[in-house]
Amino acid sequence: MRKRLDHFARSTGGAGPILLMFAAFAVTFLTVSTAMRLFGGKDDVEHAAVKSIQATAVVSDVTNALPSITPTGTEVLAKEPADEPKNFAVETKTEGVTLALSSDSKEAVTEKEFAEETLPLVANKNTLPEEGEQELPPFNVWLTKLWPEAQARGVSRETFERATAGIEPEMSLPDLVFPGRDRHSAASGQAEFVKSPEAYLTEKSLRRLAAEGREKLEEHGEVLTEIEEKYGVSRYVVLAIWGRESNFGAENFKQSAIRALATQAYAGRRRAQFREELLVALTLLERRVVALEDMRGSWAGAMGQTQFMPSDYDKYAVDQDGDSRPNPWSSLPDALASAANQLARNGWIAKDRWGYEVSIKKSFDCTLATPEITRPVEEWADLGVRLPNGKSLSDETRGLQASMLMPAGDYGPSFLTTQNFLAIKAYNASELYALFVGHLSDRIAGGKSFVKSWVKVTQTGSRDVEALQVKLKQLGIYNDKIDGKAGSRTRAAVGAYQRLQNLPQDCWPGPSVVSHVEKLAAR
Repeated sequence: MRKRLDHFARSTGGAGPILLMFAAFAVTFLTVSTAMRLFGGKDDVEHAAVKSIQATAVVSDVTNALPSITPTGTEVLAKEPADEPKNFAVETKTEGVTLALSSDSKEAVTEKEFAEETLPLVANKNTLPEEGEQELPPFNVWLTKLWPEAQARGVSRETFERATAGIEPEMSLPDLVFPGRDRHSAASGQAEFVKSPEAYLTEKSLRRLAAEGREKLEEHGEVLTEIEEKYGVSRYVVLAIWGRESNFGAENFKQSAIRALATQAYAGRRRAQFREELLVALTLLERRVVALEDMRGSWAGAMGQTQFMPSDYDKYAVDQDGDSRPNPWSSLPDALASAANQLARNGWIAKDRWGYEVSIKKSFDCTLATPEITRPVEEWADLGVRLPNGKSLSDETRGLQASMLMPAGDYGPSFLTTQNFLAIKAYNASELYALFVGHLSDRIAGGKSFVKSWVKVTQTGSRDVEALQVKLKQLGIYNDKIDGKAGSRTRAAVGAYQRLQNLPQDCWPGPSVVSHVEKLAAR
């Protein structure tokens, strides 16, 4: 590139920089006209202006190289800082979604950030890279290569051999990618990410767990009170986690945690993460924190009645029963207290609720429903947000910072969520999980079911959602990871796309919007 610019500058007798700047303006004009033709509708000017900024930023990267090829004797004037545009349409990023706002927004971003989004991406869903296409080494070879890492962490050969003796990978577990298995199949994902909201948050399950939770409250009220006073975490939330994770201890986990972790580290989608968890588990065995036969858990290696990962032990495990040994495997008080400690360490605010179900106006902009958009409750009220019965939000919410959550877009209840919702989500990185736990805690405390019903919606497959994310990213609307999950960032990007295209805005990645985006990308 540098040689070509040198040649261009010499061949034009020093006029190359001027010609290149003229080309920059031409590209900007063409980008504006193309964006207006592509998007149309009431937001066309805003979007076109945004795309012109992107084009200018890209061309400026080229022209910035020109001073070094300026002919000898030519005076180079110092650049003056460009004025910030006043009241001009620029982009702002909220949870990975790129939206058009005026430049007086606190969230406005720079031209350089825009330019970073112009890199080409694969558009055809059939050519998306398949992680599982790579051949896996023989499991015993892989295991042999793990030993030096375990040894470096103080694991003895005896412990390593005892923990791994005779184990084979369990290739039927979720979240694996290997040749012959479609990583987009339902079997490849976990319930929180492959089920629709109405299928995950079933009234039957919530009603049953709430009733059992009230019984457990009577049975373990004393220790739950002690835990709440010590960590500031609601007893009802601790009960809800216990109920969701292990059916209040009734779930019989038969899977060897070592085998599950080894399988995920060997053939899982998140291999590096699970390799670390496996190594930590081996150190726990070496330290005699837990016996090998007690290390039983879920497909992801989570253990105990509150399902903690090996790396959670040193960070969060506490001794609640007074035997001087944190034991969340077989001591229920320790397990419940450790869960409360984990929430507290992840930002739980004592006496605050996790959130509130609310009603919104039909005109409410669903692209605002992302965790990054946090406002005082009073500001949400100004947008017409009310309690489901139409009353204003209660005095207890005054001053609270909250985000809007619409898990099914317009096809289900809406919620204002607080910092405590994020603390629950840190326990399991799924908004549906956090909503399940939050709502179940309300039900255990005597609350009622959701006021607004969940509509049965088509859960778009992860392959189509992944392709949709790629195409929305190409259009400059989506700016987050390509993972095939219909999370809040993806839903908000869908809503932004629908608005730009003058489509009915529901913020749900259903078949109709997937088809519309595919047709637009094929033009």
